[in-house]
Amino acid sequence: MDRSTRHRQSEAPRIPLRPELVEFMDVKSLCQYQCCSKACGKDVREANAWSLLAGVQAPRSVKEALESDALSRVRSQTLRRLLADALAEPSQPLRPSQFRDFTFFVRIADGGRMIWEGDLQMASNACIDLTLTNVTSHIKRSGACPKLIDFLAKMNTTSTQDEAALEGITITLIAIRDVDQAMVSIGKFPYYDHADGDGDPDQMFLFTCREALFAVPGFNFEPHLLLETRHDSDGDGELISLRLGVDINSIEAEYDRYVDHLDNSQIQYLLTYLAGVPRTSVRDEALRTIRSWVS
Repeated sequence: MDRSTRHRQSEAPRIPLRPELVEFMDVKSLCQYQCCSKACGKDVREANAWSLLAGVQAPRSVKEALESDALSRVRSQTLRRLLADALAEPSQPLRPSQFRDFTFFVRIADGGRMIWEGDLQMASNACIDLTLTNVTSHIKRSGACPKLIDFLAKMNTTSTQDEAALEGITITLIAIRDVDQAMVSIGKFPYYDHADGDGDPDQMFLFTCREALFAVPGFNFEPHLLLETRHDSDGDGELISLRLGVDINSIEAEYDRYVDHLDNSQIQYLLTYLAGVPRTSVRDEALRTIRSWVS
């Protein structure tokens, strides 16, 4: 290596080790970094990297471990008692949980990158209608999806503009039954089409799921979401709500697969069944009830 080459290398800009990056390293990678050069070794010392790494990888304290174990035991005891109580009662038909008995975890992503997620409660027990009003302000502050905010500021959008703004947007929905934390994966929903309100301030867009929520012989119960939006050219546009629906589609039909849809009481019943039913006899009777919806 000649002198000019060494001179150019010495003047090359160098990125120092940032302390906040240490938590993403392991012992081997930090050793390799420290041995690269004297400058890298200096970075490690100045960032106090070994102490930071030790803090991240240190085992839980005895107190934390005991608290976690105690919480797990209490949760386990609670679930046992709930199961024992259910088995102690005479066998009865399945009593569906109400929509308000569930918390709904929602994740909104764009091209696989999460732009918002959180737990939402029901605005009404009549149907699964989740309010998103505060979600819009969060997305605005974070700057996570400018194209969505710009879209909400546009009026009289065309189908091409709708697709440009919403293609790549996916909504994931999971139901959690509050009493026992049983979870039902309802699905991941990509954008499908405009549904209602063409040219109006209030519009609805359809998001469909590629997987069935449940199936009985000859039929799939396929969920969909309706995203309600409010458009305002002054910059006050917002996401209003998410509404869940479930269609009954024929497996055997090549075209026109739609047969019917589940009403809200049937969706409650199905979610309760999917969240778990303790007794085999009750579970079997519930399955017969669900199958009767398409007979």
